[in-house]
Amino acid sequence: MPDLDSFFAEISKLLAPDGMIFIYEHHSILIMREPGQANDPVSWELSYFRDDAYIDESGLDYYGGESYEASPNVSFSHKMSDIVMGAINSSLTLDYFEELPKHTLNAWWNVEHSEIGLQMSYVMVFREPSHI
Repeated sequence: MPDLDSFFAEISKLLAPDGMIFIYEHHSILIMREPGQANDPVSWELSYFRDDAYIDESGLDYYGGESYEASPNVSFSHKMSDIVMGAINSSLTLDYFEELPKHTLNAWWNVEHSEIGLQMSYVMVFREPSHI
């Protein structure tokens, strides 16, 4: 999603009053690290403030951890403030936020098994305010 404001604006339109969106996703700071196996070193890969598309030409089955030949895919990494402000700009309210030490993808075993203590995923719950 290159445009979070548009994404949350559409979510806001779809939610009923008091309706919620639950987000469980890899943490933005995790993308800064090079993924690897449990014993691989942890190294920096990307900037937290990167706003251009990330093009990945490798294939990885995030469930089984299998690598495969794949077509390029495009993704975007957003700062946590961009995610929160995208929702707020669409009049959603933040009901819950928690950062977790586990990754959602089968890729960053090196970070999870290191002693860094890095946040790797998060849970956010936004609510469409009731219109009483």
